[in-house]
Amino acid sequence: MKSCKYCNNILENNKNIFCNRSCAASYNNSKRKGIKYELSEVGLKNLKEAIKKRLKTKLILSERTNITIMNCSICNSLFVKKRNYPKKTCSEDCRIKSILKNRKRICSKHFIISNNGTDVYLDSSWELEVAYFLNEKQINWIRPNYLVWYDKNGNKKRFFPDFYLPDFDLYLDPKNKLVIELDKEKIEYFNSKINLIFGNVKLIKEKFTAYIPSA
Repeated sequence: MKSCKYCNNILENNKNIFCNRSCAASYNNSKRKGIKYELSEVGLKNLKEAIKKRLKTKLILSERTNITIMNCSICNSLFVKKRNYPKKTCSEDCRIKSILKNRKRICSKHFIISNNGTDVYLDSSWELEVAYFLNEKQINWIRPNYLVWYDKNGNKKRFFPDFYLPDFDLYLDPKNKLVIELDKEKIEYFNSKINLIFGNVKLIKEKFTAYIPSA
Protein backbone atom coordinates (compact mmCIF):
# COMPACT_ATOMS: atom_id res chain seq x y z
CA MET A 1 0.00 0.00 0.00
CA LYS A 2 1.24 3.50 -0.85
CA SER A 3 0.93 6.44 1.57
CA CYS A 4 0.54 10.20 1.04
CA LYS A 5 3.88 11.95 0.77
CA TYR A 6 2.71 14.72 3.13
CA CYS A 7 0.29 13.28 5.71
CA ASN A 8 1.20 9.55 5.38
CA ASN A 9 -2.43 8.49 4.99
CA ILE A 10 -3.00 5.36 2.93
CA LEU A 11 -3.74 6.16 -0.73
CA GLU A 12 -6.63 4.44 -2.46
CA ASN A 13 -4.95 4.89 -5.84
CA ASN A 14 -1.32 3.79 -6.00
CA LYS A 15 -0.73 6.09 -8.97
CA ASN A 16 -1.21 9.18 -6.75
CA ILE A 17 1.47 10.76 -4.60
CA PHE A 18 -0.82 12.83 -2.36
CA CYS A 19 -4.25 12.07 -1.01
CA ASN A 20 -5.69 15.46 -2.09
CA ARG A 21 -4.77 18.86 -3.47
CA SER A 22 -4.41 20.35 0.00
CA CYS A 23 -1.64 17.90 0.92
CA ALA A 24 0.08 18.51 -2.41
CA ALA A 25 0.05 22.28 -1.90
CA SER A 26 1.24 22.00 1.72
CA TYR A 27 4.10 19.74 0.74
CA ASN A 28 5.25 21.92 -2.16
CA ASN A 29 5.06 25.09 -0.06
CA SER A 30 7.16 23.51 2.68
CA LYS A 31 9.96 22.95 0.18
CA ARG A 32 10.00 26.48 -1.15
CA LYS A 33 12.66 28.90 0.04
CA GLY A 34 11.94 32.55 0.61
CA ILE A 35 13.18 34.83 -2.14
CA LYS A 36 15.29 37.77 -1.07
CA TYR A 37 16.14 40.45 -3.57
CA GLU A 38 19.68 41.77 -3.24
CA LEU A 39 20.23 44.65 -5.64
CA SER A 40 23.69 45.88 -6.53
CA GLU A 41 24.45 49.57 -7.06
CA VAL A 42 23.86 48.99 -10.78
CA GLY A 43 20.54 47.33 -10.01
CA LEU A 44 19.45 50.26 -7.86
CA LYS A 45 20.46 52.68 -10.61
CA ASN A 46 18.50 50.74 -13.23
CA LEU A 47 15.43 50.64 -11.00
CA LYS A 48 15.68 54.40 -10.46
CA GLU A 49 15.79 54.90 -14.23
CA ALA A 50 12.77 52.65 -14.64
CA ILE A 51 10.84 54.69 -12.09
CA LYS A 52 11.83 57.96 -13.78
CA LYS A 53 10.60 56.63 -17.11
CA ARG A 54 7.50 55.23 -15.40
CA LEU A 55 8.14 51.78 -16.77
CA LYS A 56 6.38 48.77 -15.29
CA THR A 57 8.70 46.58 -13.27
CA LYS A 58 8.19 42.94 -12.31
CA LEU A 59 10.07 43.47 -9.06
CA ILE A 60 7.77 42.50 -6.21
CA LEU A 61 8.39 44.64 -3.12
CA SER A 62 7.55 42.77 0.05
CA GLU A 63 8.79 42.51 3.60
CA ARG A 64 11.45 40.11 2.36
CA THR A 65 13.11 42.64 0.05
CA ASN A 66 16.03 44.79 1.21
CA ILE A 67 14.90 47.92 -0.62
CA THR A 68 12.05 50.38 -0.46
CA ILE A 69 10.72 53.16 -2.69
CA MET A 70 9.83 56.52 -1.17
CA ASN A 71 9.30 60.16 -2.05
CA CYS A 72 12.12 62.68 -1.66
CA SER A 73 11.40 65.06 1.23
CA ILE A 74 12.53 68.03 -0.92
CA CYS A 75 11.48 67.49 -4.56
CA ASN A 76 8.93 64.70 -3.93
CA SER A 77 10.50 62.51 -6.65
CA LEU A 78 10.39 58.75 -6.19
CA PHE A 79 13.72 57.13 -5.36
CA VAL A 80 15.03 53.78 -4.20
CA LYS A 81 16.89 53.24 -0.95
CA LYS A 82 17.97 50.26 1.06
CA ARG A 83 15.52 49.34 3.78
CA ASN A 84 16.32 50.74 7.26
CA TYR A 85 18.87 53.15 5.72
CA PRO A 86 18.35 56.68 7.13
CA LYS A 87 17.96 58.49 3.83
CA LYS A 88 15.15 60.93 3.04
CA THR A 89 16.35 62.67 -0.13
CA CYS A 90 16.93 61.46 -3.67
CA SER A 91 20.24 63.22 -4.38
CA GLU A 92 23.13 65.13 -2.84
CA ASP A 93 21.61 68.44 -4.02
CA CYS A 94 18.33 67.67 -2.27
CA ARG A 95 20.18 66.56 0.86
CA ILE A 96 21.97 69.91 1.05
CA LYS A 97 18.70 71.77 0.44
CA SER A 98 17.21 69.80 3.32
CA ILE A 99 20.06 70.90 5.61
CA LEU A 100 19.63 74.54 4.60
CA LYS A 101 15.85 74.30 4.91
CA ASN A 102 16.10 73.03 8.49
CA ARG A 103 18.83 75.45 9.47
CA LYS A 104 16.36 77.92 10.97
CA ARG A 105 15.24 75.22 13.43
CA ILE A 106 18.63 74.99 15.11
CA CYS A 107 17.59 77.56 17.74
CA SER A 108 14.45 77.53 19.83
CA LYS A 109 13.46 80.85 18.23
CA HIS A 110 14.45 82.61 15.04
CA PHE A 111 14.31 86.10 13.59
CA ILE A 112 13.09 87.30 10.21
CA ILE A 113 14.44 90.20 8.20
CA SER A 114 13.70 91.30 4.66
CA ASN A 115 16.62 91.24 2.23
CA ASN A 116 15.96 92.47 -1.32
CA GLY A 117 12.27 91.80 -0.84
CA THR A 118 12.75 88.26 0.47
CA ASP A 119 12.18 87.17 4.07
CA VAL A 120 15.33 85.59 5.52
CA TYR A 121 15.43 83.49 8.69
CA LEU A 122 18.22 84.27 11.16
CA ASP A 123 19.21 82.16 14.15
CA SER A 124 20.19 84.79 16.74
CA SER A 125 19.83 88.42 17.75
CA TRP A 126 23.51 88.93 16.85
CA GLU A 127 22.84 87.83 13.28
CA LEU A 128 19.82 90.14 13.19
CA GLU A 129 21.95 93.09 14.34
CA VAL A 130 24.58 92.38 11.66
CA ALA A 131 21.82 92.12 9.02
CA TYR A 132 20.38 95.50 10.08
CA PHE A 133 23.89 96.98 9.90
CA LEU A 134 24.43 95.68 6.36
CA ASN A 135 21.01 96.85 5.19
CA GLU A 136 21.64 100.29 6.67
CA LYS A 137 24.94 100.47 4.76
CA GLN A 138 23.14 99.16 1.65
CA ILE A 139 25.54 96.24 1.44
CA ASN A 140 24.39 93.29 -0.66
CA TRP A 141 24.43 90.06 1.41
CA ILE A 142 23.14 86.49 1.23
CA ARG A 143 22.92 83.41 3.42
CA PRO A 144 25.68 81.29 1.84
CA ASN A 145 25.88 77.57 1.17
CA TYR A 146 28.18 75.49 3.33
CA LEU A 147 31.95 75.38 2.88
CA VAL A 148 33.83 72.07 3.08
CA TRP A 149 36.85 71.70 5.36
CA TYR A 150 38.97 68.89 6.82
CA ASP A 151 39.98 68.55 10.46
CA LYS A 152 43.41 67.39 11.67
CA ASN A 153 42.30 63.75 11.35
CA GLY A 154 41.30 64.24 7.73
CA ASN A 155 37.56 64.07 8.43
CA LYS A 156 35.38 65.96 5.99
CA LYS A 157 33.19 68.59 7.66
CA ARG A 158 30.94 71.52 6.78
CA PHE A 159 31.04 75.14 7.85
CA PHE A 160 27.96 77.38 7.53
CA PRO A 161 29.02 81.05 7.64
CA ASP A 162 26.16 83.38 8.55
CA PHE A 163 26.67 86.01 5.84
CA TYR A 164 28.38 86.32 2.49
CA LEU A 165 28.98 89.69 0.81
CA PRO A 166 29.29 88.95 -2.95
CA ASP A 167 30.50 92.46 -3.85
CA PHE A 168 33.48 92.06 -1.49
CA ASP A 169 33.95 88.27 -1.56
CA LEU A 170 33.75 88.42 2.23
CA TYR A 171 32.18 86.15 4.87
CA LEU A 172 30.87 87.41 8.23
CA ASP A 173 30.29 85.05 11.13
CA PRO A 174 29.21 86.52 14.49
CA LYS A 175 30.48 84.36 17.38
CA ASN A 176 31.03 84.73 21.12
CA LYS A 177 34.38 83.90 22.76
CA LEU A 178 33.32 80.41 23.83
CA VAL A 179 32.25 79.40 20.31
CA ILE A 180 35.41 80.93 18.84
CA GLU A 181 37.49 78.77 21.17
CA LEU A 182 35.49 75.66 20.27
CA ASP A 183 35.80 76.43 16.54
CA LYS A 184 39.48 77.37 16.73
CA GLU A 185 40.63 74.59 14.37
CA LYS A 186 37.94 75.44 11.81
CA ILE A 187 38.68 79.18 11.96
CA GLU A 188 42.41 78.60 11.52
CA TYR A 189 41.67 76.37 8.52
CA PHE A 190 39.62 79.05 6.75
CA ASN A 191 41.72 82.08 7.73
CA SER A 192 44.20 81.32 4.95
CA LYS A 193 41.59 80.24 2.40
CA ILE A 194 38.78 82.83 2.43
CA ASN A 195 38.12 86.40 3.54
CA LEU A 196 36.41 85.85 6.90
CA ILE A 197 35.52 88.18 9.76
CA PHE A 198 34.29 86.61 12.98
CA GLY A 199 33.67 87.76 16.55
CA ASN A 200 31.00 89.72 18.39
CA VAL A 201 28.85 92.26 16.55
CA LYS A 202 30.92 95.28 17.62
CA LEU A 203 34.13 93.62 16.44
CA ILE A 204 32.58 92.62 13.12
CA LYS A 205 31.44 96.20 12.47
CA GLU A 206 34.89 97.58 13.31
CA LYS A 207 36.76 95.01 11.22
CA PHE A 208 34.39 95.41 8.30
CA THR A 209 34.81 99.19 8.33
CA ALA A 210 38.59 98.73 8.37
CA TYR A 211 38.42 96.05 5.70
CA ILE A 212 36.33 98.26 3.44
CA PRO A 213 37.15 101.89 4.36
CA SER A 214 34.60 103.20 1.91
CA ALA A 215 31.74 101.13 3.39
